Amino acid sequence: MAARILIVTGLLAASCCSASDILMITMGGTKSHKIPFLELAKGLIPRGHNVTFLNGFPADFTFNGLQEVTPSGLVEYIRNYTNWDLLGARMRGDLPLSVWDVFRFPWQICDATLEDKETLDLLGRKFDLVILDGAFPECALGLVYRLGVPFMYINTVGFYTGTMSLAGNPTPYSTTPIFYRPLTDDMSFIERLSNTIACIHCKTASPLPKDLEDFIAGSGESGFIYVSMGSSVKAANMPDHLRKLLVQTFARLPYRVLWKYEASPALLTDLPENVKIGRWLPQQDILGHRKLRAFITHGGLLSMFETVFHGVPVVTMPVFCDHDSNAAKAVADGYALKLDLETLTSERLVKAIHKVIHDPKYRKAANNRRYYKIVFNASIVFAREYVGERFLTPV
Repeated sequence: MAARILIVTGLLAASCCSASDILMITMGGTKSHKIPFLELAKGLIPRGHNVTFLNGFPADFTFNGLQEVTPSGLVEYIRNYTNWDLLGARMRGDLPLSVWDVFRFPWQICDATLEDKETLDLLGRKFDLVILDGAFPECALGLVYRLGVPFMYINTVGFYTGTMSLAGNPTPYSTTPIFYRPLTDDMSFIERLSNTIACIHCKTASPLPKDLEDFIAGSGESGFIYVSMGSSVKAANMPDHLRKLLVQTFARLPYRVLWKYEASPALLTDLPENVKIGRWLPQQDILGHRKLRAFITHGGLLSMFETVFHGVPVVTMPVFCDHDSNAAKAVADGYALKLDLETLTSERLVKAIHKVIHDPKYRKAANNRRYYKIVFNASIVFAREYVGERFLTPV
């Protein structure tokens, strides 16, 4: 921790940028896209910068120096668009979204955003820099052009190659996996033929709320596992046979289980005594808990960054988007096992959980990548201020 503070202090002291007016934009359809932007704002505001954040999810909290703009049209569009059963589609072998849904999202969300008065008001203001989400940035790029200012990206989806290419970073599919395919950069010739920054929000764990800590304490030295399918995959919408499979699996484990599940416990009459559910759980504080033994996840990019940051072995069950490629990379890096929802059984899940917990190579591989902890938060603030110096300071 001391090393991290020294590096942060040194990098910030080295950057001598004057205060700037910064506009951050994410058009992402799930709330997790906000997380790295909020952490970046926390790093920029104490440096004297003014930050405005355009997104589709009304603020849960406020802090001085940050203005969140959530156009009502954008909020309503995302709410209606993302009411899906992704787990059921994956288990049936169906496309997670129809082709029509994929193609209509970029222009419809753009219309919903640009037709709103709150967005139009932003166009009358002066900004020095725009920071965009690398996922679905097309509409936001139009705002950048209209404002006439430099911009930079934060990628919230696993290597969204379209964005990278448009920004002047070549990403040929002969060497770079398409983000929704279960491939890594170590591809065979056939895979290459067919195929034709990061954890800035990660942080040291804080103490858990008393009810969660008391539940975990009851596990003794056996510890607990954490189960979450992120913000894009609604666990409460899963098919009933999958819910029963998971409940039966958790009942067989010698560990306590914290499960992010967006429904009232009263609706789950078959919930085992070793399981506690919550609509929202403090994920990083859980991942950093000393008694956590394993993380069961969909494999979203931010979740995978966080598990590496905290050195936790993983069982992934990919659902859609970049989940397959993130899972493939985690397996190749040695800290994860991947299970397919289409062929999932209770026996396979129990076996995978025990393997990542009891075979020390998985936790060792995760811990070997914890260098993220030292440099990420510092480097992103440094990068922002470097862009400010490079493009905003008169020559």
